[in-house]
Amino acid sequence: MGEWPPVHQAAWDNDVGRLKRLVSSGANVNAPLNDGLTPLHIAAHQGPELPPEPTRAPAHYPAGHVEAIEFLLESGARISPRLPTGATPLYITALSGRKEALEAFIKHYPTSKNLPTDLLYAAASGSTPASP
Repeated sequence: MGEWPPVHQAAWDNDVGRLKRLVSSGANVNAPLNDGLTPLHIAAHQGPELPPEPTRAPAHYPAGHVEAIEFLLESGARISPRLPTGATPLYITALSGRKEALEAFIKHYPTSKNLPTDLLYAAASGSTPASP
């Protein structure tokens, strides 16, 4: 994992209290690392490796610090920044099939837009839960 900026580490740790302190002190919830990972990507992902490229066959990845995801979205995190592979935080969460994390994204997604391609891709690939 290496050395991450405090806001990225707090997202990884699901430490909403620390996230609140950092954001109130001016931390940028959209700041990307050199590889493009934002705090929201990190909160969306919890597993042994980074998310697969969208062109690879998806697998179930444990994912989603729901509290951190919700706080970051409420604090202005962009919902769909893309990594160089094309993966977005929602895509990472959709691959996991974790209902609570998916609901956090859907709740915060602008209602005037169509359902994101990431969610549709994961559903078509059989990577989302078929039932609640």
